[in-house]
Amino acid sequence: MDFTYKGKWFIPNSPQDEYLGTLHFNTESGGTLELTGCFSKDQKVDSQLIILGIATSGMKITLYNCLEIFRREGLSGLQDTKWSITVILLQTHFWSSKEMIFSKAHISLQNLNEWLKISGFHGFTSNNKDNSFTINYKLPPKIAYNIDEKLICGFDFKAPSPSYDYEINFRQTSYFFLDFKEKVDLDQLFKAIVSFQDFLSFATFQTCSILTITATADNKTLNFDKKQILIPIKVYHKNMGIKEETKDPYRFLFVYEDISKNGEIFFNKWFKNVEDYSQVVKLLLEYNSQPKYIHENKFLNLARAIETFHRRRRNNFTLAKKEHQQRIKEILASVPQSHQNFLKDRLQFSNEPSLHLRLQELLKDFDNDFLRKFIPDGEDFIKDFKNNRNYYTHFDEKLKKKSFKGKELHNLSEKVKLLLIFCLLTDLGFKISDIVDFLSFATSRYINIIKS
Repeated sequence: MDFTYKGKWFIPNSPQDEYLGTLHFNTESGGTLELTGCFSKDQKVDSQLIILGIATSGMKITLYNCLEIFRREGLSGLQDTKWSITVILLQTHFWSSKEMIFSKAHISLQNLNEWLKISGFHGFTSNNKDNSFTINYKLPPKIAYNIDEKLICGFDFKAPSPSYDYEINFRQTSYFFLDFKEKVDLDQLFKAIVSFQDFLSFATFQTCSILTITATADNKTLNFDKKQILIPIKVYHKNMGIKEETKDPYRFLFVYEDISKNGEIFFNKWFKNVEDYSQVVKLLLEYNSQPKYIHENKFLNLARAIETFHRRRRNNFTLAKKEHQQRIKEILASVPQSHQNFLKDRLQFSNEPSLHLRLQELLKDFDNDFLRKFIPDGEDFIKDFKNNRNYYTHFDEKLKKKSFKGKELHNLSEKVKLLLIFCLLTDLGFKISDIVDFLSFATSRYINIIKS
């Protein structure tokens, strides 16, 4: 994925002032532009929303959200500058951010092929008599889901024509696609892409990197064979590229086949509630992907995740609003006026469920034989959770003796993780019996309880 382009560079409001420079991109540091010249003559650190370039090959390049990070003036008086680039768009020029309005995108992601498990290969036949063989392949059909009146998303498949002089090199690639009925800006495009990235990461139980993004904008076309076609715009940003090894598909939490019959329902649920789900999933995966992370912080990540889930996806009150307001009114009326402001501040969040009530509700919702193997006594689990959550948050000496370390804290964390998996999967639409089937198939892949 790493690349380098040499060329000339300028800013939209001064296209006549061109400077030679080199654009670099790699998955670790993102985009950087090394420039022989300076767009601004003052001594302040410069920033440009857009820098435009023309590579030596003639390709147009747009650099978006650019910050000068280095400037040096040589003995000749020429200045060298270095820029950090947030987003790189290849194949076209956007002269302003208002032009960056996108209609479609195709995205490839780590683990997507393995998660979909949809192949166009349909058998291999050989004939020993004449030493011939035949490979049967048909491109799988596009799968589309209507999310709402603004978006269609789904999966598409591409396979280039094979080369076959002395060997056959042929690979099918799966893509997630976005088709916007109402055009979106760059931030909205990234938000939709990351929404699916979080879904796939949860399904595979591993952070899935974005590998490629190809987008189209209705205002960016070219003439080809006497027709106007949309320019395929390659989009790059810092967080692209494989960060982890691809996981064995047998370690995925669920695969596409598990949701395919009700795919539109699942994806609608996810996209419409993505702000509720994404932060919880990120905390869960951060816990699961950092084996060397200290146990206290790993546990606190799970505690934050499960409290966030309940706050977002359950009733975040114990009484109806009017009843609570009346209760507050009666309480305040019963104390001297000089104490009312103090008490009012203390009662500000008094209608929210306590941590104890939140956990009680979740354990009741997901009560089943499988979960009881790991959490046989709900009240003991809640007591241990609260003591450790409060100690490692506030380091209250009164709770130190009740807090866990090492194996005990690890096992408590794994039980919280199991409960969180039930929370997310049931909320997404899975039946509890299906979740039990997933987890029972290979429990040790998801839950690592240390017994000795």
